[in-house]
Amino acid sequence: MNDFIEKLEKGKLLINKNTDEALILFENLNKEIPNKEEILFELGKIYYIKQNFIKAKTTLEQITNKDNYHLNLLLAKVYKSLNINFHALKVLLMLYKKSKDTEIEKEIVNLFLTNKQDFLAIKFLLKNSKKNDTLNNILKIYIDKIAKEVAKNNFKTVKQKIINTIKILDKYVNNNEYLKEKNILLNEYEIGNKEVVLKSKPRYLTVTLTNKCNLKCKMCYVWKEEYKIKDKVVEQIINLLPYIDTVVWLGGEIFLYKSFKKLMDIANKYKVRQSIATNGLLLTENIIKYFLIYNLDLTISIDSINKDTYETIREGAKFETLLEKMEIINKYIKNSAMNLYINVVLSKYNMNENFLDFIPFAKKYNVSKITYNIDLNDQYNETIIDNFNNKYRDKIIKAGLQEGINIIITIPQKINILNKNNKYREYNFCLRPWKSLVIDTNENIKFDCYCNVIGKLTEDTNILSVWNSKNIINFRNQMLEKGTFICGNSCKNNDLDFQRFKL
Repeated sequence: MNDFIEKLEKGKLLINKNTDEALILFENLNKEIPNKEEILFELGKIYYIKQNFIKAKTTLEQITNKDNYHLNLLLAKVYKSLNINFHALKVLLMLYKKSKDTEIEKEIVNLFLTNKQDFLAIKFLLKNSKKNDTLNNILKIYIDKIAKEVAKNNFKTVKQKIINTIKILDKYVNNNEYLKEKNILLNEYEIGNKEVVLKSKPRYLTVTLTNKCNLKCKMCYVWKEEYKIKDKVVEQIINLLPYIDTVVWLGGEIFLYKSFKKLMDIANKYKVRQSIATNGLLLTENIIKYFLIYNLDLTISIDSINKDTYETIREGAKFETLLEKMEIINKYIKNSAMNLYINVVLSKYNMNENFLDFIPFAKKYNVSKITYNIDLNDQYNETIIDNFNNKYRDKIIKAGLQEGINIIITIPQKINILNKNNKYREYNFCLRPWKSLVIDTNENIKFDCYCNVIGKLTEDTNILSVWNSKNIINFRNQMLEKGTFICGNSCKNNDLDFQRFKL
């Protein structure tokens, strides 16, 4: 017996040094003492190391003691290597029930995901009270997949998934947890079901906090009238934040709204994706450091990288100050989760700009997206539009692709005002009326900044009552009946980066 134990221990030590010698030793030992479970286990381990998974499987399955933790763990790895994932999961789930081992938990989740069983991964984590980043990431990806299918009008294929996911969230989480995810799922169900009165709340909010600004830009009307969002409306927004996926804070210049930090802190508490549009000139190193803790997109409005043109358009600005601020942002953004974007407004004031020059400028400052818009006062000016399209559109798109910069162009490719008798090339409708609200100056309500005013917050209304107001319900009905005919020209031409529902 002592001779057997000595050989067994010697073989175990050899496994880490020379697997070939260890294999010979254990195969000989198995001939001397057939079907000894300690020998079979070490043989199975060696076959697994040498990637002879079939032999590892047949060897390990001869062991009758199925309560051995290490045996079952090794068997699960062998099954996984042979893509016998059902057996692997069965073994791992049994082990996890006894041990609650975090490594086994990861293996179980990975196996579910490998087999495209995202729902089972979510259910497993929820059932075992693993409300962590892993669950949150899987849930987000899973919901994104559902949303894409709904947008393709494949609602029937995901309808039951939505229902089942809402049920397990209701079963395994508290009433105040995962409100955002539940809201998104409910919203996707209502979109797929083509409902016009919604129980779900808006998922995307754009909020104008103030029109107070440090500049007087030529194409901007905002600074010309005094406005600050009402405290009553701010409280409504705060109450909605647990349900919101993304919020965009706008001015004027938001740094001149005294409570912007408070709002950003609350939004961050609820893990809302935040976006800020600013001219950037009031940014400081401390503000930028503060932003780094957030899930933030920072958009700087720059209509020219020519000093004279920039300062002519943005009255009160200094181009040198802008560059200083860009340097400070660039100093911190490289190793952060913050995204930096540029917004360019095409107008009669900068129509002679070389818009292609924005690409190397963006590359220098680690800008990941450039959006080219048009001043609404010039949206039908053929000279300005044709000049941009003929000289720059294709070149900008190509250059952005080469440099890894996302290019969004909302400038029409042609002037084409459609009337109700025109046939639109594809019958579809925009999802903004089911997902988004803009709270604009004077509490006017839109679905997007490009849309017409559809409602207004008054003393007798609130955000949610307007969300299902008669005007908005009628608009959703018309959208379902007529597609994009009732919308603005930019939408009809598909110029905007809007998600659309294909019918």
